[in-house]
Amino acid sequence: MLLRFEITLLVLYESTFTRHPGYQCAASVDKLDVAGDYPWLPPDTIKARDIERFRRFSDGFIARNPDNHLMIMDVGYSLVPSQLSPLWLIRLKPDQPWQHSDYLNTRDQTSRSRQRFLEMLF
Repeated sequence: MLLRFEITLLVLYESTFTRHPGYQCAASVDKLDVAGDYPWLPPDTIKARDIERFRRFSDGFIARNPDNHLMIMDVGYSLVPSQLSPLWLIRLKPDQPWQHSDYLNTRDQTSRSRQRFLEMLF
C-alpha cells in the first residue's frame, strides 16, 4: 500500500478548522518505503539502522527527497508550514555502506520564505 504525505496548512479560527486564505496543496510526497525505495540497502546495515532511528525521531513522517533520492527528509517540520522544505534530513552514501549517514540541518532563509512566513502570522 503506497502512502503519501500531503503538505497543506490548516489554521484554527473560532474553534473550527478552516483552510488558510492562501491554501493550496503545496506539495505531496510518497512516504518512505525502505525496501522499495532502496532495494540495494541490506536491512542489517548501519545505514538501515540510521533510517529507522531517523523515522523514530521524526514520528514516522519521513520521505525520500524528490530533489535528491539519497536524502531522507522529515516532512513534519518546515520553516514555512505549507512548503516541502525540511529543516533536517539524512543523506545516504551507497559507496560507504558501513559508515553512518550524514545528518544535515537545512534552513531556507531566503527573503521570499521569510516574507511568506510573516504573511502567515499576520
